[in-house]
Amino acid sequence: MCGDGVVEGDETCDDGNAMPGDGCQECERDSTVFITSEVYQGFALGGLYGADQRCQSLAAKAGLQHFLTFKAWLSTPSMSVADRFRHSRGRYVLVNGLVVAGLG
Repeated sequence: MCGDGVVEGDETCDDGNAMPGDGCQECERDSTVFITSEVYQGFALGGLYGADQRCQSLAAKAGLQHFLTFKAWLSTPSMSVADRFRHSRGRYVLVNGLVVAGLG
């Protein structure tokens, strides 16, 4: 719930107040991304769900916060990456600080 001061669910930020229309849903927060050193065969991943499970496992092993929110940056003919990821006004940033994608 936007305004409760806790980032949860689909929120990328929370300004800690219940004032509607004050920009709580429009604030920016960077999304952390990482590149794995593991090698996988696409057909052996178990679909997007299996790929996401591997991604979350690797994020947990790396000690990344909120590891259960990570998803594999993959798509299928019926599901695009854009439809799989939560969008925010923030940037996608590698764990080393390099910006992968951002606004504008």
